[in-house]
Amino acid sequence: FDMQRHYRPAVNVVQRPTRAGGTGYLLTGHHELMIPLLVWGVLEVEGRRS
Repeated sequence: FDMQRHYRPAVNVVQRPTRAGGTGYLLTGHHELMIPLLVWGVLEVEGRRS
């Protein structure tokens, strides 16, 4: 989570940790908006699986 995309290179946060497998996501925005939206999205997906 970053408010500004230029704060950290995406390579260090998204690409390098997922080289061996997995998926990286770059989320840019205000934490007070992005974190509740992420939680809502995860709960929504988990609710569909049940």
